[in-house]
Formats: sequence, structure tokens, C-alpha cells
Amino acid sequence: MQDGCRIVACPCAVILRSKATKDLRLLFKLRLAFHLPGTTEGRDRLARMPPKKPRSLRRVILWIFCRAWMICGLGALTTGCGFAIYRSVWLYRSVPAVGIVTGVSEATKEQDDSVNYVPTVTFKAMDGHAYRVVSSVASNPPSFEIGEEVPIRYIGSNPYSAEIDSFWQLWFVAVVCIGLGIFFAGGGYLLFRYERRSTSVL
Repeated sequence: MQDGCRIVACPCAVILRSKATKDLRLLFKLRLAFHLPGTTEGRDRLARMPPKKPRSLRRVILWIFCRAWMICGLGALTTGCGFAIYRSVWLYRSVPAVGIVTGVSEATKEQDDSVNYVPTVTFKAMDGHAYRVVSSVASNPPSFEIGEEVPIRYIGSNPYSAEIDSFWQLWFVAVVCIGLGIFFAGGGYLLFRYERRSTSVL
């Protein structure tokens, strides 16, 4: 009793203080049991550990190279699969017809001055009109001869979308993109595994 007032200790505060003391004791025991860096033995163990070596230039180049290959490969795979889906939908909507190769033109690459040959096909659509289209795929030697009859497919509402109905004419882009994607993604993954294994050894 002080100045007519009674001071009463709060039991909750006593309980919290007791629990905090127990937690501190438990933490101290755990640090001793597992030799955490806060103890003398833990500091000695850290001092005995060899310093981490900085990455060499070869490892940095390998790290960048393998990830760049994987990104390029995944991009090519995505492009190839997207074109394959587009071509499948296009084939589902297209209608068949028969055309005649009326010309074979040369297409020269500026990079290496190589010459490829592109066929031109004339066909009659369902509306009775004749249309002439140039193939989007070139080859060397020429895949078709002038005067040769070839099967074609086109969208009924757009005869100028006609394509020669052969595997390479329809699926060339998809096959090339998927092949490059598998090559780059697979090579990048193997380089990634090698880089991780060399890092773990060091």
C-alpha cells in the first residue's frame, strides 16, 4: 500500500517473462548442440573453412553460353510448335485442287550467293477462275519440273493462299524450327549439367 493505492503484479506479465527466459535457454542449448557460428567452436569451424574462390572467366562464359543456348532452343521450339498448330488448322480448313507447274524461278541468297529454285503453280479454283501462286519454299535441285501436275491445297475464300500439297512444302518451317530448338535446348542443357558439376567439384 502506497498513498492509499495497492500495487498488484499482473500474472500475465510474469508468465510472459518466464516463457521468454525458457526460450532464451532453449536457444542457447540449440546453439551449443549444433555449433552455430555464435559459439567459439562454430567460429573456429568457420575460420577453418577455405575461402570461396571467385568464378573464373571460363566458368562465367560457360554460365552465359549454356543459358543462352537453352533460351534460343526453347524459343525455336515454341515457334516450331506454334507453326505446326497453325499448319494443322490451315490444312483442316483448306480444300484440295490440282495445279500445273508453269515456271521455276531462281532465288539467290546474298550471304553465300547460292541459288535455289522456286516453283510457280497455276490452278483453277472452285469459283472457276485460274490463279497463279509462287511457292514459299525453295530448293536446290528443283523439286518440280515445268509442266508437272501437283496436288495443292488452299483456303476456299482465299485462293492465293494455295500451297503445294507435299511434306516439305507444308512442314518445312516447323521441322527446321523444332530441329533447331531440340539441338540448342539439348546442347544448352548438357552444358548446364557440365557447368553445375564443375561448380560442385570446385
